[in-house]
Amino acid sequence: MASYQSAFRQKTIPVFEYTVKAASLKDPTEALPLYAKVAQSQEETTRFMDALAGNVAFKEFFNPANISRLLA
Repeated sequence: MASYQSAFRQKTIPVFEYTVKAASLKDPTEALPLYAKVAQSQEETTRFMDALAGNVAFKEFFNPANISRLLA
């Protein structure tokens, strides 16, 4: 059970931290260009939602190389 809890936390903590940051009611201007790019592509929207849902590793979507690729 301990190994399951550890694996679960490793998978869900990044999503939790992202959600807390997004809900902090601070100015979202910094994130808008990324959201706009994601919204332009069904494939990227699916990848984004999969990352938030935990269907793929959070860092698979939210890593510097992928963010740079999306914003290019």
